[in-house]
Amino acid sequence: MLNTEKPNINNIGSTEAGQCIDELIRKVNSYVTGACMIPMKLPKSEMINIVERAKEWFYKHYEDSVQTNYLVIGKDFTSTDEFKKNRAIQLPGPRGDGSGRIFSVNSVQVAGENMIGISGKTGFIDSDFSLQRLIIGGSYGVPYSTANGESLMYYAVTESYYDLARQMLINPITTEYNLLNRRLKILGETPKNHLVLEVYETISDCSLYSDEIFFRYVAAHTKKQLGTMIMTFGYSLPGRVTLNGDMIRSDAQEEIDGIKEEIKTDEGTDWFLTS
Repeated sequence: MLNTEKPNINNIGSTEAGQCIDELIRKVNSYVTGACMIPMKLPKSEMINIVERAKEWFYKHYEDSVQTNYLVIGKDFTSTDEFKKNRAIQLPGPRGDGSGRIFSVNSVQVAGENMIGISGKTGFIDSDFSLQRLIIGGSYGVPYSTANGESLMYYAVTESYYDLARQMLINPITTEYNLLNRRLKILGETPKNHLVLEVYETISDCSLYSDEIFFRYVAAHTKKQLGTMIMTFGYSLPGRVTLNGDMIRSDAQEEIDGIKEEIKTDEGTDWFLTS
């Protein structure tokens, strides 16, 4: 069968990701050069480097560049050579489109472990439903709670008990995740069942490239690099018109600082969680 798919000339991953970065570079160059009014642009290889560095910064500081997901690690992981040697689990790498790279492991739970709560029931129930039932029950004079205030106090105390019991009974293992080699190290006792990991993983490259803030961030760094090149080597337009590399670089740095402050202000408090 004839393959009509366009080749990926960027060595980025999937063909779709390569086409998306091509489109991003085209738009950035058009913006920075004023629709080619300035006949100077960075080599494509350097543009790709700028984009890759921008991605790493966004993963660490921009909430929408990652998303929550859950991974299940089969209980046979304890029999692997990696675990026997280093007590570590090798987590999967990114997909071809850039998504799925595990950037943070927020929590690790051992599947199948339950905590027995009041009246022999487990503590894992629908919190919204249980809270509504408790409050409404107080309004109608349920024997164990005859007022809404008592119902709320009872609910808060019970949830605090559950939270403390989870720390002591449900998740006794301690882990440490290394982002660079994607190894999850088990520091506590060896789990006896499969694990459920709550993680932050990266979104697809195309989704990130379409973000307006990411575009401005890449464009600002491109302008800054152009200004540096002009200051280093000099560049004159026809008619003895010279470009002010220092001004271009200063303007770009102001844009970068403004974007960082905008992201910091939008997020409010520190959103990033680590295990």
